[in-house]
Amino acid sequence: MAMAGAAGIAFSAILVRLADVPPSTAAFYRCLYAVPPLALLAWWERRRFGPLGTRALWLALIAGVFFTGDLVFWHHAIAAVGAGLATVLGNIQVVIVPLVAWALLRERPGARTLASVPVVLAGVVLISGVVGADA
Repeated sequence: MAMAGAAGIAFSAILVRLADVPPSTAAFYRCLYAVPPLALLAWWERRRFGPLGTRALWLALIAGVFFTGDLVFWHHAIAAVGAGLATVLGNIQVVIVPLVAWALLRERPGARTLASVPVVLAGVVLISGVVGADA
């Protein structure tokens, strides 16, 4: 299951690019296709753990709005800079989120996260084509 999920994620930007549809359309239909399995999962979770409280529902709604923005912007990035660079830029969140949490919430990131910042940024510079003609 993990390998299938990783393969699906790895090829998603390429498949979006090959679909040759507007970015917002691709984002909309990707979300639409996810609704049935997520609805089934939500139904199962509700039966198992009971309904969510009001606060949790509001937080889920806010998270959904942010996820919508993330997905639409990522699809626009695929159209603007290509599948490879858009995927790299989208995945720098692994480094950015802990740094923002550190700045805003005083939640100090781990040593591995701090050590990964220069490596990730160097990778972004190399794949962007800023250094060298064969990037």
